[in-house]
Parts: sequence; C-alpha cells; structure tokens
Amino acid sequence: MTTNKSGPTVQTGVPDRDALLELLNQAYDGWGTTELLQWKYDEYPEFDPEAHCFYIECDGDLAAYRRVFEKRIVTPDGTVPLYILGDTAVNPSYQGQGLYSRLHAVTTGEYNDAGVISTFNRVGNITYNANLDRGWEYRTLPLRLRILDYSTVIAQYATNVVSSDSTTYAGLEAIDRYVNVRTPSGDSIALTERGATRNRFAYGLPIPVPARLLDRCVEIASTPKPEEAVVDMIRDTVRFGSSTAEIQYQRGTAYRVELLTDSDEAPVDELVALCRSEQPSFRRDAADIEHLLRYPDADAVLIYRDDQLTGFAVVGPKSEPLTIEGRVLEFQATDESSESLLIDAIESVGLQRGYDTLVATAPIEHDRWLTVERQVHMWDPETFTNGAAPAIRMAHLGMYDTL
Repeated sequence: MTTNKSGPTVQTGVPDRDALLELLNQAYDGWGTTELLQWKYDEYPEFDPEAHCFYIECDGDLAAYRRVFEKRIVTPDGTVPLYILGDTAVNPSYQGQGLYSRLHAVTTGEYNDAGVISTFNRVGNITYNANLDRGWEYRTLPLRLRILDYSTVIAQYATNVVSSDSTTYAGLEAIDRYVNVRTPSGDSIALTERGATRNRFAYGLPIPVPARLLDRCVEIASTPKPEEAVVDMIRDTVRFGSSTAEIQYQRGTAYRVELLTDSDEAPVDELVALCRSEQPSFRRDAADIEHLLRYPDADAVLIYRDDQLTGFAVVGPKSEPLTIEGRVLEFQATDESSESLLIDAIESVGLQRGYDTLVATAPIEHDRWLTVERQVHMWDPETFTNGAAPAIRMAHLGMYDTL
C-alpha cells in the first residue's frame, strides 16, 4: 500500500532489509544485528508488515522509516489496545525535508481510532520534546541498573555530563593517561571513551575510589540535569560511605534455581500464570512468552519452591559503544525469597556472560541496584478509550515491552 495524499509517498511493508538495518544502526548508534531484526519483526507476535511498517524512499534510497508495535494492557475489566511508535529514523542525507512529520501524520492517522498511540522516549531528546509540544502525557519509568564491571561503564556515561570536546573532558583524559583509578575490589576505571580504548596505565599511580561513589556518579550522569545532582551525590556519599548491604533471604531446601537451556522446554502455561496480575499489566500470553524466550542469546532463570514456579527472569545482551548491557527482559517473583534468589541468579548470569551492566524496568529494590530516571512512556491523551487512562498510567511492564 502507498499513501500520497499530501507530501512524499509513504509505503507500507518491510523495505530492503540491509538498507533498513543500516539506517537503524546509524540512527540508534548500534541498534542491533540481523538476528535481532528477525526476532523483533518476523518472529514478533501478530506481526503484519503491511500494517506495522511505514517507509519513504527518495532517489532509490531508504530515506525514512517507522515501525508500529501492537501491545495490549490487560486489566480486570478487559484490555486496552496500544500502538507504540518505534524504530523511527530519517536518513541524515534527507533530514530537514519534512519526512519525519510526514511519517508521523500517516502512522498516527492510521491508528488514531484503533487505540492509544504511545511511544517510549528518553527525557530531553527531540521526540520527547516534540511530543510534549503536541500535548502528550507521560510517566517516568525508573530503570534499575546494576554495574557488574566498572572498567568502562564510567566512560560510557561521562559524556552525559561533559562534552567530549570540553576542557573538563580533556582533564579526565589526562587522568586516564597518568592515574590508575580503581575500585576497592581492584577494578581499573576509564573516565573517558578514548581512555577506555588506550593503554591507560603506563604510570599506574593507584587511587582507590569507593564503589558507592562510582554508583552515584552513574546515577547523576543518567539524570536529565546532572549538574544539579552533584551536591546530593557528595552529601549521600558522606552519609553512607562505601558500604553496601548484603542480600538477605530465607535459604532453604524448598527453593531451587534452574537455568532454562532450551526455550522449547519452557513451562509456558506456568509462566503465563505466573505473569498474570490483578493490576493492569502488559499482556503475557503464550505467544508473548515464547517470543520473549527467543530473544537472541538470552538466558532464562526459573525459581521453584516445593516444585511450584515462584520466579522467572529473562536476560539478553545489547551491545553499546563501550559496554555490553544485559537487558532484564522479564522479572517476576511471588515472594521476597524468590525475588532475592532471582536477583542473585541474574547477577551470576551477567558475570558469566561478561556483561558490564544489567538493566531492568522491574522494581528491583536493592542497594546494589541504582535507579536511573530518564526513560518515559508517552501517549496521546486524545486517543484514550474508556478505561485507558488509569490503565496506562499504572500498568506493570518489563524491558521486553520497551524494545
């Protein structure tokens, strides 16, 4: 199908896959692989290329693209349909020609009467600001972050605070060159992106830095206005020092932890029942669970108590410019002991896999896990149907729902 009522022609369907993958990786600084594309598109539940993919070609090039993801929020009173705008990109060679506005008008017009139109954004980016101007509403999704390897994570977040061409950044580079900054456990830390890729410790003057201070630095670098949080960081570091609380849970023979090695052997019906909730939550039916488990190179952890499933988590890799992020796609636990065991298990998986961080949207409340408040769920209130407003504002969701 093509649309050309006013402006550039918008076509539907999946465009040339090589061109699409190149555009997405360019727009999102390492969007992913062909395996991720297949998982996110071909294997996605109820995927319909003609209904969910929109693009514009100019002079034979893929100039602009958008994907619409159909989701459902399940409530005690029924379901709320959501149409999430994602994977939106405009080729730099064709920016400034109104292609984004054209795509937005066509895609929102297509689903305007079908359900709630929404998107996931980071605070302060162009789309976030544009949606605010349109009158969209939002809720903050506090990401939970667990740092497993400090050696490059600090550098990954440094440019959130200072520009890479600033005098301050040059000072951090000098520290990288001449000083061996370490955590108490002995991890060497790079403060800049360039420092993370060179032989930094020729002189090796060791300076230990408390892990809690480094955690607070990452939290600050992840806030919309990091400069305003420095005083709080100093105050909290002085108040709490560098100690961290140990996980406490009831260990007993009744609990066991299993690593699911074959997704085809997953107890899908039990997992669907475990994810079922009395509060509004993003749908988890059998097709969703099966798709979630097929995330490329993902690991699934199951917790049992007296042979009853009480915990479930899925962790999969996402490569960033300097680090490998472990995405906690799903995290469900029925009691505190199962939750503590599950936290231990996914941290162990992350360390074995060589992940630098673990990231989750689940409410993991633990001293080792930081809170980062930059991700938001935004929606157009004019597309609300009956019962949609309270459901979308409080719905439980996992990292899986934001991809």
